[in-house]
Amino acid sequence: MTALSAPILRAYRPHLTRSHLPCMRGMATHTTSHHYTIRHIGHRESFSEIAAQSLLSLGGGRFESKFTLKGGYSSSEELLDFAPREATTEASVAAELAIAPFESSLLGPYIHIYDQLLRGGLKIFAECSQVEKHCLIGGTDETTIASIKRVYSHPWILRNSREFSDRHGFSRVEVNSTSHAVELVAANRGDPTIAAVGSSVQAETHGLHIVKENVANDENAQTRYVVVGPGTLPDNILECPGSVPLKSAICVSIKDEPSALFKALASFALRDLNITSVVLRPLAMFPSFREALPGGSQHWDYCFYIEYDAGSEECEAALVSSLRELSGPIVERLGKRYPSFIRHSHYRHPDWKTRSDESVSWEQLREFLSR
Repeated sequence: MTALSAPILRAYRPHLTRSHLPCMRGMATHTTSHHYTIRHIGHRESFSEIAAQSLLSLGGGRFESKFTLKGGYSSSEELLDFAPREATTEASVAAELAIAPFESSLLGPYIHIYDQLLRGGLKIFAECSQVEKHCLIGGTDETTIASIKRVYSHPWILRNSREFSDRHGFSRVEVNSTSHAVELVAANRGDPTIAAVGSSVQAETHGLHIVKENVANDENAQTRYVVVGPGTLPDNILECPGSVPLKSAICVSIKDEPSALFKALASFALRDLNITSVVLRPLAMFPSFREALPGGSQHWDYCFYIEYDAGSEECEAALVSSLRELSGPIVERLGKRYPSFIRHSHYRHPDWKTRSDESVSWEQLREFLSR
């Protein structure tokens, strides 16, 4: 397992809540002796690796022999491709998991990750959230906000910090990871016109200069990550005692008729199951779903990806039975009673942004309404 360096520990320790610790100390892996690799986008000190280290550190030292982190993946497509390749076996691939960014507290769900989850026959084994401090990183202390012309980072990170970039007239250049962005600045550290948006740990590791901390649109911006893997793996790879919150995820098709959605949602409400997220996706995107429908799917047929606070085993079985009866032929479990380590916090204005930046004048409102 990647060593827990002091900078990484400093990066994620402040974001762990005391309530998580008792739950995770009792966590155990599946009863078999399987060793699992957890893939992540980027290299060391990327936001994805920090999230993975944060999650595994809560095991109280129990996971070092069970999980190894593996970085270097340049895209979510590569990250979530678990198909066997040459020089690998199905068993070795099946022992791999991946941690992927799933949702931003600022931008909402990362839809293409949902699509890969549905298309690839994958399921969720755990989720966590991470407060991510976006830093503007330059090559040396001669790099200033005034000197910067171009900013490099992952597309999602650039969107999270777009307001700061727009305010200062930076050109945004997308690269495949924050690791790549920081390495690019490190390789051209004498150029004061370029910078990267990444973590403070990355800046420290490469000996770079933090021009400005907290450049995200929300100083408390969080990313929700999910640990996913092939659907053939056992559900309880990351198993917790009863005190930890559990979530489940399911995909259902809804009949195109009056009250169909109401009946499907009532299946959750009547069992006192709290729905935490609903995402709508077109059925035509997913070959296995198209084939499951009598006569095939039509345009504007949809499936609903639903996440909810898990119930008992009996309750979950009754829910699936009810949905199969009421909703349609597609009822697919995408995660069953997996541990959820989600931190809730409030939006926080960064120091460079005033509330007047977000206010709308009566004149602007009247102009908009008159269009």
